[in-house]
Formats: sequence, structure tokens, C-alpha cells
Amino acid sequence: MKQALDAFWPWLSRKELAGVQRAFAAWITRVAVPSRGRKAVLSRTPSLLEVRSMLAERAKKWLEDAEARGEAKGIRKGIQKGRQEGIQEAKVGTLRTNIIAVLEARFQIVGPSIRRALSRIEDEVVLKSLHRQAVVVENMREFRDLLK
Repeated sequence: MKQALDAFWPWLSRKELAGVQRAFAAWITRVAVPSRGRKAVLSRTPSLLEVRSMLAERAKKWLEDAEARGEAKGIRKGIQKGRQEGIQEAKVGTLRTNIIAVLEARFQIVGPSIRRALSRIEDEVVLKSLHRQAVVVENMREFRDLLK
């Protein structure tokens, strides 16, 4: 709205348009500005110059409010993404732990090479498959071959 007023300013500021200026100022302060979520509490209709100044201040405030809303939305999205990543990491970590637990229960010792190989796998589907295989493989060598 301020940009529109600035564009019309050279024409509106002429002395012979004083009546138009008053009407335009009244419209801005009573209709346009309140419709943007602001209530105008004025004892008199300000001059067009005062309206222009007021709009500059309000435009700055609207921009700051919009930026704050955008920042808050970005923060919420970042938190949501962080939660999702945390949940995914927990799932992957649990699968690795479960695979090692099954192998230890079946074969007693799980060597560091198998632990390192499992730690490099990030794909949940692959780890679920390896978990199922850990339950049914005949020996540790067979499981190690699955990791290659």
C-alpha cells in the first residue's frame, strides 16, 4: 500500500487536490489499514502526509511480523526434520543392536569387523533383512559373507 501511495504521491500532493487528499487519507485510516489487522484509533483524520508516514511505519511493522512468522515456521520445520532424523537414527541403531544380540546369542562372540561393517550400514531395509538372516544363518562366516 505504501508503494501505491508513493507512486501517486506526486499527483496527490498537488494543492488543488486537497479534497481528494482528505478523502484518500480517510479511506486509508478507516478502511485499508484496519482491514490489515490494525484498528485505527484517531480523533481526527490525519493529513495525507501523516498517512504516508504512518504507512511507512506500518509497512515496516508488517514486514517484521511476516519475517518473524516465516522464521518461526522455519524453526518448526527444522525441529520436525530433526525429530524425524533422530527417530530414523534410533531405528537404525536399534536394528544394529538387535542384529548383534542375535549373533551373540547364537554364536557367542561377534568380532569387531562385523560390528564395523554393521555400523557403516544406514539403510533400514538392509538392516531388517540382515536381522532376519542373523536368525537363520548356519554360522558366523555365512553372515559375514552377507555383509560383503
